[in-house]
Amino acid sequence: MSEAGPSGSGNPNVTRDTKHGRTYEGEGLRAAEAELIEVKISRNTKRLQISNNKTVIPDGLTVDGTPVEVKCPNPKKGESSLLDMIRIKKSQFYINFTFNKSHDVYNQIQEQIHATGKEKGYLAVHYNDGNGKHETIIVPVPRDQDRINKLLLEEEEKPIWDIRYLFSSDRKPHCSDASITVENHERKGFKAASWELNGEIRSLIFHNRKVTLDALTKSGEPVVLKCVKPTNNESGLLNMIKERKNNFCITFTVRKGHYVYKQVQKQIHATKKKKGYLVVHYNDELSKESTVVIEVPRDQECIDKLKGN
Repeated sequence: MSEAGPSGSGNPNVTRDTKHGRTYEGEGLRAAEAELIEVKISRNTKRLQISNNKTVIPDGLTVDGTPVEVKCPNPKKGESSLLDMIRIKKSQFYINFTFNKSHDVYNQIQEQIHATGKEKGYLAVHYNDGNGKHETIIVPVPRDQDRINKLLLEEEEKPIWDIRYLFSSDRKPHCSDASITVENHERKGFKAASWELNGEIRSLIFHNRKVTLDALTKSGEPVVLKCVKPTNNESGLLNMIKERKNNFCITFTVRKGHYVYKQVQKQIHATKKKKGYLVVHYNDELSKESTVVIEVPRDQECIDKLKGN
């Protein structure tokens, strides 16, 4: 909360939002400490020099002096969780979901992007606990030509560009609750291709190897659907991402275009560290709270630009 956001201070909503943030900042730091387990975090009020005429105030510092920035966004109508905030605010929010590129699913969707000749695909991660709670996250995945080239080199047989559409009359989804939405909610789950091609595309050829498709958008972009079975202590997608970490197909990142990303980079520079932390803490002032802690690596290119401004 150490630097003001881009909004004007005359707005009464900004005053309420600021008050909310200050009220729950300490709670957010304690939650972050619990999340990081072995990392001790202390409150900070000291100004740190970033240049001759600029200073920053990290909300907290770890024992080794790594900066911790806390954001406690004030929930608006319809925002019942951090998940809602990310989905509703989109690019206006500090963080977003991104693909875990070390996960096998990343290769899977890159193969499908190549096979369909598109510039992007989607990952849909659907949560259903069997007791009435269900959530869905849609993550756009841009074409990664370097990864595609690597996958092509790994193919044992000589590459062949041979797209063949294989149709099936079997319209049953792979999981019982596959009502996902993609791009303005225009198409749903596994019926995405039926209007376009009078049949459901089940597979294409990625060189000599067949790749299975879950669905296509209206414009023919591939969609991979993952319906992950929750364990006993996973009460939602947020828990799954935090519990499974690198073993899960998506993760959190800080939006590089957001002012908060620059704020954290200033603090990393001022503390002379290789990384910092962004803590996003949700509290609806009733009984619900949750926290996301994201490690933010030093971005020297961003820092150099900030120093030049």
